[in-house]
Amino acid sequence: MRLDPDVLLGDLRDQLAKIIERPATLEVAPGAGSVVVEADPSLLRQVVINLVSNANDATASLVRVASRVLARDGAPWWQLEVSDDGAGMDASALARIFDPLSSTNDDRHGLGLSAVHGIVGRLGGDIEVDSQPGLGARVRVCLPIVPGAELAPRAQPETTAPPTRLTGLRVMIADDEPSVRATVRRLLERRGATVVVAADGVEAEARLRDERIDLAIVDVTMPGRNGYDVLAFARATQPALPVILMSGYAAPLRGQGGEDEPDAFMEKPFTAKVLDTVIDEVLRR
Repeated sequence: MRLDPDVLLGDLRDQLAKIIERPATLEVAPGAGSVVVEADPSLLRQVVINLVSNANDATASLVRVASRVLARDGAPWWQLEVSDDGAGMDASALARIFDPLSSTNDDRHGLGLSAVHGIVGRLGGDIEVDSQPGLGARVRVCLPIVPGAELAPRAQPETTAPPTRLTGLRVMIADDEPSVRATVRRLLERRGATVVVAADGVEAEARLRDERIDLAIVDVTMPGRNGYDVLAFARATQPALPVILMSGYAAPLRGQGGEDEPDAFMEKPFTAKVLDTVIDEVLRR
């Protein structure tokens, strides 16, 4: 889909402001003008939101979101820069910044730079990080501009019914990435669910054995017991339990049909809307 990325930044301003914890402040400065990029708006929004969330986690006093147009190999590109004046990172941490298992903060609220890196790649762009200890961090995302393109008139927002409440349901999240567990937990609790978490497949099976679980959301790739192991355990012990598998790989290992198949599958990274839709469809069935 073709969109004006600076318009998207403007639309996100209020939502981004709610992420920043006082006394820190947020500055949003779209400076690219009217340009067009080819991007899924929900994915680009997720990039911006997670970069601001990560900057906020750096205990910064100022988080700045800015954009501009630059030339690369004779072609125009849109550049997004999210910067903070927080603690920064040393060279060792910076070298591992896109590692899914790497984090400089154990209480992160975003999905992490590994997920952002994946999204930016899917959008046909690239990402780089510049940081030094005590000097904050600057994350730059570049997307190619579509020269001479014009945008279609902005459609009026669709009126959709809010997701159904999950009050009274106990939902288990099993994932070895703390940031993913925290993010999905927050999205489920906003719908009223009681959430239990498991850090790996062994802990997930223990919870399924010892607790009442009404819905399980399980990562495919975990140490010890993977998502399909947990799925098989759930089918054997609670055949009626809905199980949703999720993975960062577009083509996960599949079962052989029947009991080996989950009730649904979500490719990481996913948006809150995708999570809500998948859960509602599974529960309706």
